[in-house]
Amino acid sequence: MIGETIRANLDPLGEYSEDLLDKALQQVNLDTIFCEDGLQTVITEAFTTGHKRLLCLARAILYKARIIVLEESTELTGNCESEQIIDQKLKSNSSDLTVVILT
Repeated sequence: MIGETIRANLDPLGEYSEDLLDKALQQVNLDTIFCEDGLQTVITEAFTTGHKRLLCLARAILYKARIIVLEESTELTGNCESEQIIDQKLKSNSSDLTVVILT
């Protein structure tokens, strides 16, 4: 994840349009965080754990994942807003999604 662009992390196979990538980021409230370089923003150590988890959730949304495996759920993200977004997205998609939480 670190050292790659937002685009490369969201869509490593290059299957989706920029519009769909932007919509996935919007769904997890990351669309405004990477304003300067947009999808070409390189992920660095400065990205919070919460932001990285939200980026992974955006990828799962983009690919319409049916199963999501989380480690420690939203614990230890260090960002209450990220935790709320993750909880909200998991609950709103719970009928179509299987979530496995490793502790």
